[in-house]
Amino acid sequence: MICKLITQENSMNIMPEKTKALFMIFKKAVNAERGAQEMYLEALKQTDDPILKKVLQGFYQDEIRHEKELMEQYKILREKYSEQKGINVFFRGGLL
Repeated sequence: MICKLITQENSMNIMPEKTKALFMIFKKAVNAERGAQEMYLEALKQTDDPILKKVLQGFYQDEIRHEKELMEQYKILREKYSEQKGINVFFRGGLL
């Protein structure tokens, strides 16, 4: 995925590699949290044990919370980067 930045003058700038890598780490982390959510939902379908269901539901809720926290931090990073550089961050190809 190529990340490009558009300045207010509409000229194109390439995002620095370290910054691009950081944004990609956030993307991977969010995807991992979503994968874990799916895994726990599948596990919930596979058991009738009420104690295990409660534990798995707790794990599932933890993953939802993790995803929300990651997205909040991502938004802060994106805003900080945009303010420092005077640039709006746009990504092609999906999330982030």
